[in-house]
Amino acid sequence: MPIVINGANGDGAPEELSREYLIERGKHKLVVFVISLLIVLCICSTVATVINWALFEPASFFDNSNIEVTIEKSSSVSTIAQTLYDKGLIRSKTVFQLMVAFYNQGASLKAGDYIFQKTMTPREIMYKLAAGESMQDVLTFTSIEGYTMEDEANSLAKTKVIPNTDTFLSIARDGADFLDYGFISAIPEASRAKRKYLLEGYVFPDTYEIYVGASEATIISKQLAQFNKVFTNDYYARAEELDMTVDQVVTLASIIQKEAKPADFRKVSAVLHNRLDKGMKLESCATVQYALGIKRFNLTSTDIHSDSPYNTYRYAGYPVGPICNPGKDAIEAALYPDEDYLKGGYKYFCNKDPKDGELVFSKTLDEHQQNVEKYRPLWEAYDTEHGY
Repeated sequence: MPIVINGANGDGAPEELSREYLIERGKHKLVVFVISLLIVLCICSTVATVINWALFEPASFFDNSNIEVTIEKSSSVSTIAQTLYDKGLIRSKTVFQLMVAFYNQGASLKAGDYIFQKTMTPREIMYKLAAGESMQDVLTFTSIEGYTMEDEANSLAKTKVIPNTDTFLSIARDGADFLDYGFISAIPEASRAKRKYLLEGYVFPDTYEIYVGASEATIISKQLAQFNKVFTNDYYARAEELDMTVDQVVTLASIIQKEAKPADFRKVSAVLHNRLDKGMKLESCATVQYALGIKRFNLTSTDIHSDSPYNTYRYAGYPVGPICNPGKDAIEAALYPDEDYLKGGYKYFCNKDPKDGELVFSKTLDEHQQNVEKYRPLWEAYDTEHGY
């Protein structure tokens, strides 16, 4: 029997709907409902899977190697999340931050040097940070201004900060792990292979705190990060004003650091700038000493004619790279030479008595040669006394 619906046809006349039609329409609605329900369930399942993947699953099920992470003091949760993400330890920065907030651990995450594995879940990482389970024992070491990379490595090994010099020097020689630093990646390709150590000049001398067991890479990273802080935007602007690259500034600063005591830094800088401007060779004894690995003051003819890209007696312009790790004062001196000596045309200097490091400056070659002959006996006596 048909079902009648009054006015359903639009003209007021009754419309008859068959039972079969109503059954079909009911089936259609049921199918739509089931499909919609399945879509909702799929979405919920996908969301749950993503949350589980990001929140509870490790970044890797196979890579169990140790990854060192440094969390600096006063780091925000977002900064910590970024650090962990950059190290490949978490899959999602946002989910990690939400997890920390959900578990109310934001104020509990502690600074320190940590070792994690990619097989750790984000929650495990969070709780390790909250517990402060870092390498707890702290060591303090001081890097001296003017140390070469070899001096630095020997000092760290002697004080038991590192077990030996091999790994430290290998990392410093290659520097491949630190090309994210713009001042390292900007080092000219042509000079990289010629340098003793790619990182020479940039391992900033300062006093540092590290955790016992910290790797050589972590130690170097701290020192490079400190250089990055010290070499401010004002320094970059000044270098550009002088038409110098950062590498040239650091190279010049390293020569200044080795050639003079702080009181004479800016004067020596003026001499070096004047020689560069005149197209003269720098003729720095310190560059020869670095190239040959010697310490004597009285260089021989063989020494100064040795074939090394560091030898500024043989090659004009800057040496192939820095010859030590200069401090802030030497860097500033390279950027701001003594104006009086710059304008006065001073182009020479030499040591008086090596025992006190006092220098004598001159404007002409004749005057300089007279000074060299005058003070050479003191250099020879100093070399003899120290077994050079």
